[in-house]
Amino acid sequence: MAGKAIFFNNIQNDNMLNLIKRAPFFIAVLDEKGRVVFFNKEAERVTGCSFQSARDKDFIETFFSQETKEPFRTYFYQKNAKKTFIEPFVCVLLVKGQPARYMEWTGLRSQTSGNERLILIGKDLTESLTRISDLLSQTLHDINNSATFIIGNMPFLREAWSDIRSILDEQSQKQDSFEIARLPYSFFKEDYPQVIEDIETGCRRMKNIVAKFKEIEGIINEQKKSSARH
Repeated sequence: MAGKAIFFNNIQNDNMLNLIKRAPFFIAVLDEKGRVVFFNKEAERVTGCSFQSARDKDFIETFFSQETKEPFRTYFYQKNAKKTFIEPFVCVLLVKGQPARYMEWTGLRSQTSGNERLILIGKDLTESLTRISDLLSQTLHDINNSATFIIGNMPFLREAWSDIRSILDEQSQKQDSFEIARLPYSFFKEDYPQVIEDIETGCRRMKNIVAKFKEIEGIINEQKKSSARH
């Protein structure tokens, strides 16, 4: 408990310190050089690194990949260098041997015994984003299959129309006016080919959207692999 005076000079209650240690958020305190001076239990869980092993290490160099360390450093130490409270910022945290974690970070600067401290509070979004990603992937898969099925049946509908139109034309000569799908036949025979064309065009657009999402997903997965290699 001796560390509480160093890390949180205004916390004198052991229960409050224990609450911070067991909070369901990643809490880390960095000194003026960006070194770890406090880790709570959630920070240990997310990083797989105990406070003792993380202590005095450069937080950014230790826990961020090459791709994410500079955006994090820029946001907290340049863009918001003079701010006491730092607005949320999403950035990937990566520890060697651990899966990448998508974290939403906020920060609070304070003075402790004349020294500046940066208190980082991180919310782990990984599980939520993974669930959303899985749901989106399944939805896109279903959309793609449905669009493929519809496009595959377009030739059948066009051939059927080609075969039946002559019969309907003959019928229209015998009967002055009749309706198909609540439309006069004279309008229906002009609209039907365009409707078929529009349906196929819409399905192809849906497939293109699915392909773009899959391309983005592939890029994200490749970035994860690249980060893991670092």
